Amino acid sequence: MKGLIRSLFLSGLILYVALLIYPGMSYDGSFKTLLIASTALMLLNKIVKPMIKLLLLPINLITLGLFRWVAHVLTLFILVRIVTGFSISGFYFAGWEWNGFIVPAGQISLFASFVLASMTLSLIEALLKWVLER
Repeated sequence: MKGLIRSLFLSGLILYVALLIYPGMSYDGSFKTLLIASTALMLLNKIVKPMIKLLLLPINLITLGLFRWVAHVLTLFILVRIVTGFSISGFYFAGWEWNGFIVPAGQISLFASFVLASMTLSLIEALLKWVLER
């Protein structure tokens, strides 16, 4: 029971931080929606994601693990479909420049937004797990 509550808390924290950071991810602002989305994300990560990984195993073996991100994207797609009030959408990126390093402006499509959102969630999860293990 303690591990389930910890997983739910971490899932909610990861989702909330990602909502603050990533502009293509949004929710209706209610705590209830955030709680439902974090519960659904936790259950999807524990139950559905391993099944998706198993189905994608042959392709993942052929590509030497480069196809692993598809499981994250599919899990996020299912989350958006089952939780009303939570959405991921494409957006316009205004560009970025820092010390001569330039990222040009452009339109982020819906598919690219799902990929970037799943990467954001994965990075936040890895960072939080690293911080909590120390």
